[in-house]
Amino acid sequence: MSKPSRSKIIVLGLCLSVLVGLGAAFFLEGRIALASAVTGVSLGWAVLTVWIGGGAGSAEAAAVVTSELETWDAVEGVLRDSAEQARKQHESIRAEVEHVQTMLSGAIATLTGSFHGILAATNAQQSIAVSLAQDDDPRQDGMGFDEFVANTSSVMQRVVDSVIMNSKLGMELVELTDRISRRAGEVEAILGEIAGIAKQTNLLALNAAIEAARAGEAGRGFAVVADEVRDLSTRTSQFSQQIAQVMKGMREGVKGTEDAIAKLASTDMNFALESKQQVEQVLHSMEGLNQQRGSAIVHLGEHARAMDLEVNRAVTALQFQDLVSQLIAHVDRRADGLSQLMDELAQLSGGIRQAAAGGGAAGLLRAVGAVRQQLAVLDEKTGVTPVRQQEVSHGEIDLF
Repeated sequence: MSKPSRSKIIVLGLCLSVLVGLGAAFFLEGRIALASAVTGVSLGWAVLTVWIGGGAGSAEAAAVVTSELETWDAVEGVLRDSAEQARKQHESIRAEVEHVQTMLSGAIATLTGSFHGILAATNAQQSIAVSLAQDDDPRQDGMGFDEFVANTSSVMQRVVDSVIMNSKLGMELVELTDRISRRAGEVEAILGEIAGIAKQTNLLALNAAIEAARAGEAGRGFAVVADEVRDLSTRTSQFSQQIAQVMKGMREGVKGTEDAIAKLASTDMNFALESKQQVEQVLHSMEGLNQQRGSAIVHLGEHARAMDLEVNRAVTALQFQDLVSQLIAHVDRRADGLSQLMDELAQLSGGIRQAAAGGGAAGLLRAVGAVRQQLAVLDEKTGVTPVRQQEVSHGEIDLF
């Protein structure tokens, strides 16, 4: 086996330095300075080993270097396969992220629509309650419930007062008819006296006629006067009896009228008082119902406002879609950085093959520099998380 050339040994040392440097950069997460130091130390060690091996010219060192060069093809293949696998994983990550974004957008749109529907229904319910509570607004046409109750109470009070006044008038009429009845009794008593006087006059006329008959021819004129007086007494007695009959009938009629008026006045009074009590009970019940309605409307409005606040809180909480979208976008940027890094690694793999075949290290060093630059860009893009909160209710959001 021929001894490996010095250029190939240098390439081997550079490749070892690249592997050590990339491993340090990957595990140290952006600590570029420390990774560069490790890479420099490895590079110096590789070069020193090459010069020592070349200067000594020993067969053992040549055999070791040759063995490492033979394994370099396997290392290059692993790098190429790793880059390809990383690209596939990146594509899968991007597809799954887009799927998550689609599902989140649909779910959030549905939830937001539902909450807005609940809020609209709550506002409509509150509007109805407010319209019921404001039915006595003086700016509106028509009569409110409170005004209706007040007017009904006033009308019923006037009706009761009118009935009571009529009852009082009826009692006064009863008193007047009673007085008329008493006057009729007095007239009947006077007629009794007149009848007694007529009876006595009739007796006197009879005695005068008897005395005139005893006097004979001299008392004839006195007898005629006695007959006229007796006839007048009879007519007076008959007239008195007729008046007494009329007064009796009038007194009975007045008595019947008095009883009817008294009964009517008593009935109207009782009916008016009972009606007033019933109307007052109904109005009191209506007032209680109105107060209960007002209280229920107030509670309904409070519940509606509470539901409005809860819905607003729920809608506010739905901003987690923005948070998740920012995180997903950040993950997507990480995946893009990894994809670009894999491209650089693929180019580095080709550079390693060319360097190992042609003995030139300049292309390999350029590829290594490109990989390191891509690592720095990736660390700059993904070094800060856009969402630094653990809950939706507090924290900061980077808008984009």
